Amino acid sequence: MQLSLPQLSYLQTSLAADSPIRPDGRRLTEYRPLSIAIDVIPQCLGSCQVEWGPFNLLAIVKGEVVSGEPTISVNVEVRGERDDDPGTILLAEILGDIVQGGKDWGIDSEELHVVHGKAWALQLEIVLSTTDGSSSLSAASLAARLALMNTRLPKTTAVGQDGQDGALDSAAGSSHVGLGDFDVDDDFSHAVPILSANKVPLVLLVNHCGNNTFFDASFEEEHVLVGREAIGVVPSRPGSVAEKAKFPPRICYLRSIGSQIAREGVQGLAADARHALTPLLLQRAMLEAIDVGSAILAAVDEFLSLDQATAKARIEMNGSATLYNVL
Repeated sequence: MQLSLPQLSYLQTSLAADSPIRPDGRRLTEYRPLSIAIDVIPQCLGSCQVEWGPFNLLAIVKGEVVSGEPTISVNVEVRGERDDDPGTILLAEILGDIVQGGKDWGIDSEELHVVHGKAWALQLEIVLSTTDGSSSLSAASLAARLALMNTRLPKTTAVGQDGQDGALDSAAGSSHVGLGDFDVDDDFSHAVPILSANKVPLVLLVNHCGNNTFFDASFEEEHVLVGREAIGVVPSRPGSVAEKAKFPPRICYLRSIGSQIAREGVQGLAADARHALTPLLLQRAMLEAIDVGSAILAAVDEFLSLDQATAKARIEMNGSATLYNVL
């Protein structure tokens, strides 16, 4: 949908005002409705479905044991878009960054070692459909996080050269055990989670217009942004929902990105988002991202902590067959 110059001018004035007004009436920190489901594809190591505003995403994790070091590849398919679309390439690049992580966030590759010289090669695949052209980064990062948290790796047993077996828990960090081959437990009830999946960040897009910052920009709002930051937040420490609530999440990822929408003819918009933000505005964006991210992560964790029967009852109460309403 192409917006006229009067429409763009009105949007810019409304969002940059001292008392900003969004086209759909949402608060500046308010997200569109979010619903999730986990373990939706039994044939995969892990899977989830996310519906967030105009976005519908299916994320699955597949894998195999290969010779060499552990790897995690990310593939993104956006329905109706070419594989070489710049937006799709950027989305896959950022998802790859947050999954690989850094020193104390993202997936710990040590968990993916099986025996000496052999490790898991995981493939995270995300299929996305959308009803508008706004950025799906937040929804895709949540889908990646949930699919990896839902992943269970078959339990493996190292077989030493002396013929002695030694149980090897893939998620316990018992890496590089044994120099021989290994056996795989076919009983999936014995499969183990990837403990560091909880350290894959939720990436929030903090959008700027004038001196105002806001979240979850619509397609129309993206036309008048002067800048935006992709800010990744992770829980400060593991534990129960109540324990996590005592400590706000921390920021582990920060990247300045621009809107994907051409904005010719709109006055006062910077061509490069990195030059449009003052240090004060960036600091405010980071603080607001912590607050908003904390609320979203807490709501998602509350659902994940429910037992199967309670979760099913909540889903049915929401009037859905499979999805749990988070926001």
